[in-house]
Amino acid sequence: MKLGLFMGATALGMLGLAATARAQPGDAAPLPVPPVYSAATGTGAADSMAIKVYRDGPREMIDLSKRPHPGSPKGYHLRVWYDFARHLVFADAYNKAPCTQAAYTSLDAPAMQDPVVLMAQSGIRMPPDAKPTATEKLGGLTCDRYTQALEPGKTMSVWLEPKTRFPVKVDIPTPAGRMVVDLSPLRFSRPDPKLLVPPKGCVVQAGTTSANGAHTETPVHTETRVHGDLGTGHGAAHTAVEPPRPSPKK
Repeated sequence: MKLGLFMGATALGMLGLAATARAQPGDAAPLPVPPVYSAATGTGAADSMAIKVYRDGPREMIDLSKRPHPGSPKGYHLRVWYDFARHLVFADAYNKAPCTQAAYTSLDAPAMQDPVVLMAQSGIRMPPDAKPTATEKLGGLTCDRYTQALEPGKTMSVWLEPKTRFPVKVDIPTPAGRMVVDLSPLRFSRPDPKLLVPPKGCVVQAGTTSANGAHTETPVHTETRVHGDLGTGHGAAHTAVEPPRPSPKK
């Protein structure tokens, strides 16, 4: 059984919009992913997936949990460790199945597991000579707020952490209304090293996986949709967990 990671249509729309609505229309390049950070997202809704990410250079751990609710009576709790230097990924569904190990070829986790990677892939940036319109605190980070006119009557706002110039929050107009993506609380500090140590004795899976079409062998299928405010409890990241999909018969 496989952990399939699929980008929902709304999340794809957010990334496409962000790439075209950012302040530098001619540059679609993704932003560099910060080498060290910790972040946590989740709406607090009964059926939402809470995501915690911890990264220190070539190692990362992602904790995904879903509380029991009528649509998923048992809930779910999954941890995934990435060792980008050794090109390995480990997954452990809290002893509900043997932990697994597989080859992993990408340099970052899948964007649908890691909201910081998702923000980096959006390519949102401000020109170096842009002047902030305000300074605000977001989850303990002091951020510079920039406002950019897109067309008459429409503006986007971007909150950048001044040292890294990384977007912590964006507010973008869409045909359906304004879309707010907020990564706070976000920390650019080293996490506890113990969090990054994968379990031992995992079942080694054949084949290779990556951030594109990523999968590791463990019994869950996930689909993440971004709609609203990611990480502030206002209808943000929603991850649906479904039963495993049977493999096609050969």
